[in-house]
Amino acid sequence: MSEILLQRLGREGTALLTRTSVWQLVEEFRPAISGAVIVDLKSDSLNAATSLAGLLNGVVADSTLTNELAAARLPIIADARGLTDADIFAKHRAEFARGIAVEQVRSKHYHLRDWAVAKRAFTYSTTNASEQARYVKELGPLTEVFGWGPDEKKLVEHVSQGGGAVIPADWSLNLSAMQHLAAVIPDRKPTALPDVKPGERIVCFVMTDGDNVQFMAGGFVIAPGFWANTNRGGFAMTWEMPPILARIAPPALAHYFETATPNDDFVTGPGGFGYYFPNHVPDRAAHALKTAAMMKKSKLRIASVLNSGGSMADARELLDHPEIDAVFYKDYAPYNRPRGRVDWYSGKPAIGYRFVLWGNKSENFPAGVASAIASLPDHPKSPEDRFALINVHAWSFRDIGGPMGAVAETIRRLPTGTRVVTATHFVELLKRANADR
Repeated sequence: MSEILLQRLGREGTALLTRTSVWQLVEEFRPAISGAVIVDLKSDSLNAATSLAGLLNGVVADSTLTNELAAARLPIIADARGLTDADIFAKHRAEFARGIAVEQVRSKHYHLRDWAVAKRAFTYSTTNASEQARYVKELGPLTEVFGWGPDEKKLVEHVSQGGGAVIPADWSLNLSAMQHLAAVIPDRKPTALPDVKPGERIVCFVMTDGDNVQFMAGGFVIAPGFWANTNRGGFAMTWEMPPILARIAPPALAHYFETATPNDDFVTGPGGFGYYFPNHVPDRAAHALKTAAMMKKSKLRIASVLNSGGSMADARELLDHPEIDAVFYKDYAPYNRPRGRVDWYSGKPAIGYRFVLWGNKSENFPAGVASAIASLPDHPKSPEDRFALINVHAWSFRDIGGPMGAVAETIRRLPTGTRVVTATHFVELLKRANADR
């Protein structure tokens, strides 16, 4: 994505300059740098140094570079060696930016740290539940935690309990620059939609992991199993997309909208503005309000929910907002625990995934999913029983062309009388069927 955005800037007439050394940048921008925060790069204090660099308007430098720092006229303004994340938070908590934090393992020396320094964000790494929740809570309501941790479920639970949401971004590069690039997010108008025919089954495939900022603003765009797949456009496919891109990387989101085919559609990644478990947050209404605002900015109309425990009723706060037409709901494990159930609220549906396309067991392989769709009743007692929402696991099926290859294979096996539609069409047809019951 960085390469695509550079090309875009060039087409727009922006002068692009190339530098071959970090020290050239230091020379050019020396008046804007207060000095250096030194640290032993491989020590446990790298996060402490990152936090201090943001607060002190400095750069982080390994302690072996003292001669180079002197030559560059960069004074040492802090020594982070031996400092812990807890030390930094206890001393400087009031100085950090509110509403943002960075959870980053110390072994990732470069990724995401430009963003942390630019945003004056507290940077840490912890597996302690109470410590995680406390950091998030004390940084303010609805704190966005950029990065990742060693255990997905525990991380999201702890951040949710603190009142925040996770933005998976631990491998991100260049967010500090991308945030400043303007772009107009184009409107997308769905095509005409025929009514459901008698006996027809309606199927919608949705790609997982759209909360993943590092991938969507990174390699996703050129990955052959994803956006660059040769099958894209040949069938209806819906992609989870992080609405926060509209704020932190606007031209990246614009690029996807601009290059989408009529068969491509978008919903939010799990949670909405960030990844959170509705069952664990202290104020679902506040999370829903921020999600609705972010969805309006990103021009997304369907929210995804990934919950841990709780029930589909936990999505109702989202459906209270006019910016949100529907919710696609999944459980942490398995995603399709609701088995296609629909929870109607204020005339809008929260729709549970009926099937998953995932390389973990045979019933979730293309043949198994196609067979399950074929077994849906031709004339169901409830019109909802002819609708199948299918979550496509993003990291499966690499031996058959990735997840897009698996979707193509599943479609090839579908019985006659099955219509594959986008998320927008799926919701519209379900609403029509419910109105006719």
